[in-house]
Amino acid sequence: MKYVQYFLKFFVYIALPVGVLEILNMAFWLMRQPSSLLVYTGFFLAWIPVVFTFLYIKIIITKAISYFSKPKQNNESNL
Repeated sequence: MKYVQYFLKFFVYIALPVGVLEILNMAFWLMRQPSSLLVYTGFFLAWIPVVFTFLYIKIIITKAISYFSKPKQNNESNL
């Protein structure tokens, strides 16, 4: 479980910001090309669900880790 937490920390603190910087880099590359405002708006709006999907997956994985790392209660001892 420790390695999964390391992967999540790597994903949130390194991979996601690098992905956002890459999106901004591509956006500035698009701005150098002669295009309309609709292209820019569509480009930015298309990446909003991608970022939120990654954040949602991260939340689900952390909740699953916290659920499975809880100590199991032994209900048979109460019988």
